Amino acid sequence: MQVDGTTKGTAEERSEVTEMNVPVEQVPSLGELVAARRARNEEAAWKSEKVGSRSHAERLRAPLGDTVSVSGDDEAAPARGRKGAGDAEAKEAKPKSSRAPVELSARARTQYLGRDAKNEIQLKVPARAVAKRVDPRFVEYTGRLSSAHIRNAYGFVEQIREQEIETLQTELRRTRNPQSKDTLKQQLDALLQAEARRKARMRDEQVEHELREKEKLLVMQGKTPYFAKKGVVKELQLKAKFDELKKTGKLKKFVNKKRKARESKEKKLLPRPSQT
Repeated sequence: MQVDGTTKGTAEERSEVTEMNVPVEQVPSLGELVAARRARNEEAAWKSEKVGSRSHAERLRAPLGDTVSVSGDDEAAPARGRKGAGDAEAKEAKPKSSRAPVELSARARTQYLGRDAKNEIQLKVPARAVAKRVDPRFVEYTGRLSSAHIRNAYGFVEQIREQEIETLQTELRRTRNPQSKDTLKQQLDALLQAEARRKARMRDEQVEHELREKEKLLVMQGKTPYFAKKGVVKELQLKAKFDELKKTGKLKKFVNKKRKARESKEKKLLPRPSQT
């Protein structure tokens, strides 16, 4: 039998193979036997190599039979080597450039921002610059709050509310479902109450505006400036409210409602009769 594998065996070997009922084509050559033995040795070295070493990681990435560089030099090492060789070469290896990442042990506790992990000491970390938030209602450079300007700028919102009220009233008349009717009624009452509060606020602002304009005219005529107290302004606002209720015919209902509320409040303050 030749080493290069060109001849499958001698005549005696062929006769032995024939007696064993094995085809001659299946008899391995010497080169195939050597390659199989080498593969077994490499596999044994691979299993005995330390897991986690640099050489082990590079051998995982490299195909079987290829060579990998474990020390960073031009010399190439086989993909599978003896035990412990990869660790020694990994310790001696240096990064190829200053931009290469630094390798650290996964067992060591690392330091994070604000605390020293080893000594458990709170570090003084400079505070992050945060933009100062300002409320425009309480700063001078944003100007004074003008309800009239806001009302003029957002007048379309009032029109939208009026349209919503009309839509809810129409749906409430057409709906037959009691549950849907109750829901629509609650929504309509909420909008009507909000509209009533808005009109009352506008009426009070109108009273204050008229009072200021009247005082301006008197000051221009030579009168000493007069600033009305809150009590005086409140009386004028209440008078304007009663005049409006009188025009709409709701004054009597309003007075009766206030009287009942006052009587109920006074009744709670009366002493209860002793039960003897």
